[in-house]
Amino acid sequence: MNISKNILLIANGEFPKIKLIKEILPQEYSIVCCDGAAEKAYNKNLEIDIIIGDMDSINPRLYSKLTDRIIQIDGQGTNDLSKALDWLNKNDVESITIIGADGLRDDHSLGNILLLLENKYKYKIRMITKFGRFDLMNTSKQSFTSFNGQPISIFCLDKDVKLNSKSLQYPLNDFSFSKLHKATLNASTGDSFEIRSNKKDVNILVYRANAETK
Repeated sequence: MNISKNILLIANGEFPKIKLIKEILPQEYSIVCCDGAAEKAYNKNLEIDIIIGDMDSINPRLYSKLTDRIIQIDGQGTNDLSKALDWLNKNDVESITIIGADGLRDDHSLGNILLLLENKYKYKIRMITKFGRFDLMNTSKQSFTSFNGQPISIFCLDKDVKLNSKSLQYPLNDFSFSKLHKATLNASTGDSFEIRSNKKDVNILVYRANAETK
């Protein structure tokens, strides 16, 4: 199975407006579906390249139709999104945009967000939701495009990390995460902001809300 270096990964949650998603995707990308999301994508006339999961929730008719694109990974120890991310991590992938990982069930949404924080991936990764986007930062410094007043929240599980920032309403000055929620409810003060970390290769999840939610 040949796939692009850029992946649109569709989970089985709330399906966003594909037109808006395509506007931020690279020119060339492949579509990978968690098994329960395959029918949603198929009904939206999206060209599915791969379906990954334990195949416990895919429509039998669609399973038969797309058999040559299925990668079945059994086991209930992880969910289908985790299985897809792990499989893609073993392949030559550079970036992944996740959609459909939120909505429908709050516990699934929270589990999928924590999945990004807890695991190491070789590729760039972002999760687009109905209300905004999460970007996984694992470098010592990263800039993010923004707008004045855009709601910003930052999450990290490592309490030894110290963050500094530029262009945030509440500046981070050697900030450490005594609690996971301590860097939420901030805001950008311009058309971009910067986050700096004292540690490399540590997962830092940066959330930016959509314009309509500010």
